[in-house]
Amino acid sequence: MRAILDAHNFGICHPFMQCLTSNDCDVQNPFCDQKNICRECLKDEDCPGLSACDANFKCVPCTDDSSCVLSPTAPVCSSELEECVECVSNANCTSQRPFCDFFLKKCTECQSDGDCPSQRPKCDFANNAYECVGCLDSNDCPTETPICFENECFEVCDQYNSIYSFVA
Repeated sequence: MRAILDAHNFGICHPFMQCLTSNDCDVQNPFCDQKNICRECLKDEDCPGLSACDANFKCVPCTDDSSCVLSPTAPVCSSELEECVECVSNANCTSQRPFCDFFLKKCTECQSDGDCPSQRPKCDFANNAYECVGCLDSNDCPTETPICFENECFEVCDQYNSIYSFVA
């Protein structure tokens, strides 16, 4: 940090002063604040694109939900991440995907098997899908459709695609 010579106070050198005006600041922190410290930004308009100026005088993707209005897939500002996300609570989600995964910050169809309807009784967590499916493996299938393939239960077929009567 360099000291600023204050011509207004009779040539007194201020070791904690970085600037008197923004002209004294560098490219990374181009704005001089009221405490004579060079900052990345002082207000939202100082930041590029749609980013906003946070309380630490840094340009971040968002500081509140209004910063995210132009992002339909991520309309909510996560204050902890300072970025636009799909959700921070269940209230941000729709009836089709009513649960907010608080780690991924995305709305999901289910968080457990109990959240799924009877025709798709299993919650598939693979690849963070959190979607209701018919089965995860063949143990989830009834005896009349005992094979689980791509999350659906199927009947057993022979080599000619004839369906076997499965007798337990």
